[in-house]
Amino acid sequence: MRLHLDGRADAPSAATAIAMALSANLVLKAAAACAVGGRALAERIVPAFAVMVAGIIAAQALTYSV
Repeated sequence: MRLHLDGRADAPSAATAIAMALSANLVLKAAAACAVGGRALAERIVPAFAVMVAGIIAAQALTYSV
């Protein structure tokens, strides 16, 4: 966000960076939760996290298609 506000990156590039950071954060949190919580927790959270990442990807794709 700061790169865009400082004029060093355009809005689509900043949005892509934010989407990548959000996705990476979700994947890392899911992996940590699976490692600590085991298979039972993984079966509950992985689908939800996958939907969130898919939503981020879909929003990013819509941003570039418009």
